[in-house]
Amino acid sequence: MRVRTIIVATMFSSALALVGCSDPEPIEPNGPATSATPTLVAPTRPEAAKEDSEEGAVACVKHYIELLNYAANTGDVEPLRDASDPDCEGCSSYISAFESTYEQGGDVKNFEWTVSSASHQDGGSIATQIDLSPYHIRKTADANWALVERAEYSVTFELNRAATSWSVQELSRPSGVE
Repeated sequence: MRVRTIIVATMFSSALALVGCSDPEPIEPNGPATSATPTLVAPTRPEAAKEDSEEGAVACVKHYIELLNYAANTGDVEPLRDASDPDCEGCSSYISAFESTYEQGGDVKNFEWTVSSASHQDGGSIATQIDLSPYHIRKTADANWALVERAEYSVTFELNRAATSWSVQELSRPSGVE
């Protein structure tokens, strides 16, 4: 079996870093519900993310970001865990943060990373710009809602190619971000 590692550089934010401000009183981020909340469905891996190519590596990172968005907004971390190498410490830190928030009765509203650009760089790396939309988080059932402002951060994804798919072997959070 041939294994190949690619380093993919991306821009994104720490999943639960509160870079915005915390509200002094609890606020429901979207006001009172007037209709049923749509059920989110875990994203499926696109065929492009299975390709053994630079384009396949980029598609894998984009899919992984979709899984991060899904996990943050639902608390369902299993698809994210499945796409992560078991020894990936950066991946595990995000998975643990999402699990902890939802296990303690917390919630996340409108968390979304969006890929705004991706380009191949020398040496097999892919530079990607990720925009983090503003979102609300409540870390526990009793906590106040906090607004996290729009941001961009740099991290590195290390992908592992084995057999017919990519997995995230490691991701590094930007320094100074919790």
